[in-house]
Amino acid sequence: MSKYRAAAPEAYWRPMVAGLVLLVSTSPALASDWDWQSSLSLAETYSDNINLAPSDSAESEWVTEITPGIRVSRDGARGSVNADYRLQNLLYANDSDRNSTFHQLGARGSAELVRDHFFLDARSSISQYLIDSRRSAAADSVTPNNRNSVLSY
Repeated sequence: MSKYRAAAPEAYWRPMVAGLVLLVSTSPALASDWDWQSSLSLAETYSDNINLAPSDSAESEWVTEITPGIRVSRDGARGSVNADYRLQNLLYANDSDRNSTFHQLGARGSAELVRDHFFLDARSSISQYLIDSRRSAAADSVTPNNRNSVLSY
């Protein structure tokens, strides 16, 4: 597997566990209902030079992007939780070895665990970034090189 592919799913356990701990710890303190929203994004992209290579070695490609997502939020008197997660799947028509999956997360939560004395704030994110800013890069994520995932929590 190429080093430019997304990290293995096992690498995401820490931010996911941190989010679950925050959800569980704030549940009794939150008085309102959960707000759940799901989404599905579909896109088809054609590139006459998918690798951004010199014109004599350019490769054309159709890329299908399927991105399901979920947004969860809850606000209460002593805490709040907001999370937005998307699973971006890129499917290449001519070269299935390039098929990729990228996790994208933006989550934050806060809780007042002991009234007026003990507070908990947490944030977690998963996104993609350019590995080498000096190399060519497309504005979108369908170019199959020069990017990797970064996790923060």
